[in-house]
Amino acid sequence: MKIETPSEEIYDVVFNKRSNLWENYDDSRERVTELNRLSKNVALSGHADSISSLSTETNNIPSELTQTVVELQNELNNITNAQRQIRQIQSKIESIKKTAKTIIITLVIVGIIGAMILFHVVKNNPSINTWFEKQNGSPSVEVGESVKPGEIVPKPTGIEEQSKPVEQAIFTLTVRSNVRDDTVFINGKNYGSTRLNVKLPAGVYTVRVEKVGYTPEEKQIDLQSALTERFTLQRIR
Repeated sequence: MKIETPSEEIYDVVFNKRSNLWENYDDSRERVTELNRLSKNVALSGHADSISSLSTETNNIPSELTQTVVELQNELNNITNAQRQIRQIQSKIESIKKTAKTIIITLVIVGIIGAMILFHVVKNNPSINTWFEKQNGSPSVEVGESVKPGEIVPKPTGIEEQSKPVEQAIFTLTVRSNVRDDTVFINGKNYGSTRLNVKLPAGVYTVRVEKVGYTPEEKQIDLQSALTERFTLQRIR
């Protein structure tokens, strides 16, 4: 807020008014002196009664000047009080700005931390990913789910038909053993005897090799590339 009349200008106004009042006062005294002189002349000539002389000996400040000075001093005090209030308001505004800045920074930090926590939760919670995929019309894939050999995958319908099918990697699994005429089971399905070469989609499989008179051997295999597994059967005694 800008003050239209600074303190220096107030003092100038007071000084100018005081000077004008004193000039008027001096003019009045000169007129009184002139009237006194004329009154004496009239009295001496006998044309009029004696006129009482006006007092010109006083040096007291006229009451009008005193009142004006008091009014100007009150106005100056009001301006000083207004300046003090303005400074207080400006101080409060600066305090509010600092508080608002602190709140904004705190909210930004809390938002970043919240986003990081949400990202971590979504990333490590498969059920949330499945829910989002269902909302978007995309097929969900359960963790650990694999396609069994010979299994027919149903054709997608509706919105799923518009999505491009995902090609699943196929790898060759080679199974060997130390005996002949054995039987190889993969996920419970008979695939014949060794030496066996079979192409399967990537995934986890249970491979079991059996032969009459021998102890069967079973392994869990994670097929992520072409792989050869050897089985050693022990004769039952």
